Amino acid sequence: MVAAAKISEKYNQLPPEQTNRLIRLINDYRLPVTLESDKEAVFNIFRLDKKREKDHIHFVLLNRIGEAITKPILLDELKQILQEI
Repeated sequence: MVAAAKISEKYNQLPPEQTNRLIRLINDYRLPVTLESDKEAVFNIFRLDKKREKDHIHFVLLNRIGEAITKPILLDELKQILQEI
């Protein structure tokens, strides 16, 4: 959820305050808010995702908390974003 919010900031102009609110809520429930897995392995799973279409994947992005849309994200850009998270 945090990754989707960070991607939404970059591609869908989700305000950073909304991402921070989401992180606080997730922390309140003692759930993880960082990606501690092997990022290359995570990316390889995305490459197999059923929402993938050639060189992009249809990703669920937030307009704001409670309102989502789907947008295509290039796989190369997604890989770079995963490295930044």
